[in-house]
Amino acid sequence: MIFKNKNINQLNIHAALLVLSQNLVQVFGAIFFLQRGFDPSIVLGGWALIYFFRLILRPLAYKFIRFIGIREAAILGTLLYSCISIFLPMVNYPNWLFVGFLLYYAICELIYWFAYHTYFSILSDGFHRGREVCARESLMMLAGAFAPALGGILIQYIGFLFAGIIAACLTLVAAIPLLYLPDVKIGSKVKMRTVIKNVGGFGFKLWFGWAIMFYMFSFVWSIILFYLVGSYSLFGGMLTLEILFSVMILNLVGNLIDRGAHMKVLKFSVTMIAFVVFLRVFVVNSLPLVIVAQFLSALSMAIFRPILITSFYSRLKQSKNQLGFALFAEWGWDVGAVVSLSTAAVLYYSGFPFVYLMLISIVGLLMCYYMLSNNIKDGSMQYNFSSLTYKIKSIFIHHK
Repeated sequence: MIFKNKNINQLNIHAALLVLSQNLVQVFGAIFFLQRGFDPSIVLGGWALIYFFRLILRPLAYKFIRFIGIREAAILGTLLYSCISIFLPMVNYPNWLFVGFLLYYAICELIYWFAYHTYFSILSDGFHRGREVCARESLMMLAGAFAPALGGILIQYIGFLFAGIIAACLTLVAAIPLLYLPDVKIGSKVKMRTVIKNVGGFGFKLWFGWAIMFYMFSFVWSIILFYLVGSYSLFGGMLTLEILFSVMILNLVGNLIDRGAHMKVLKFSVTMIAFVVFLRVFVVNSLPLVIVAQFLSALSMAIFRPILITSFYSRLKQSKNQLGFALFAEWGWDVGAVVSLSTAAVLYYSGFPFVYLMLISIVGLLMCYYMLSNNIKDGSMQYNFSSLTYKIKSIFIHHK
């Protein structure tokens, strides 16, 4: 969908190009280390270390982004991302180079996502924010749909390094739309203690729960899925299948969100996600049922994500200190990721069955439901969700 807000159009194109490049190689990051013989507990612990680095470096990132500007930080973060796909194949053992990779990855994510979320919120329109978020999600899905399958084939036949170089070039292209976006005002300088005191806990708690849910629902499952299919090409194909399911579902269930029944839609999606968690635990030995679980996962997340993301951007936009709000919310993600991933690593190392780690995602899911339901009830969720059916059909049609 093309909006009158040209800035959002360009930002959505950037996001689509970035997810295309990331889905080629970076989506296989954890799988690459498992293929190199890393124990799953080391991979889980390593990813926890990424977010621990983010956690302790975030105050410095806050000052750095204030100094160079939000747009410039988003551009820098994108450029830094381009090197990840090339750095990744150089790591063969759990040594200091592995720790260096994790630190570099943390810095990329820290600078980019901190700036991007704030930038999108400031540039977006209040009444159309739900539509803009869903349009971005649709574009990202369409752009990244075939990338995992293509990436898996490239890795299988030309190796990680050459596939990484291709992904790096695409990442550099993704930075181009950002060059034509305007600078935005960050606001007056505020001490860190004052920021934390004034922004409230909504963003922190929501992102804390979302991180737990994401890593135990999606990240752990991706590792299980790879062990089930056993090859990069098949693994990429399964990821592509889930993305295509999501695109189709966005087209089919859009009217549910259009009617404004946000609470009903939220309850439905949360119930479905919980069902999928338990289904995944018990169907790992049946490939047909795994495909069914992929479909149901796509259904539930296609409904759940737009509500969660739009709620977050709406509250961020309303905040008097938007960069501070994003800072505290991203801190919540870091803490949630560290807690869930390190807990999973310890449990697995202690002999806990890997598949049951997905049950931890229920904790994050319930926390997200609590925060979102309160947000809807108190009237903060007052932005219109336009037809997702219309969005899918008119992605390349000018919207008047």
